[in-house]
Amino acid sequence: MAKTRLGFDLGSSSMKVALLRDNSLVRLEKVRLPENLVDERGTIALPHMFTQFLKQTKRSCPCPGSRRRWCCRPVR
Repeated sequence: MAKTRLGFDLGSSSMKVALLRDNSLVRLEKVRLPENLVDERGTIALPHMFTQFLKQTKRSCPCPGSRRRWCCRPVR
């Protein structure tokens, strides 16, 4: 059975979500972060807001083929 995993890359203005299946990249998505979520040092300034952002993103963006429903905008 294929093992499905998610990987995250948090930047200053966006977050990339990688969907991996058996160590192969299946999909790469890009999500714009709310303003002031990450400070100038690259630290999450508002952890409670980040948690809410992740929950909201998960609810609003289904990603086919994954039990963990994620998707937003493919990275090109």
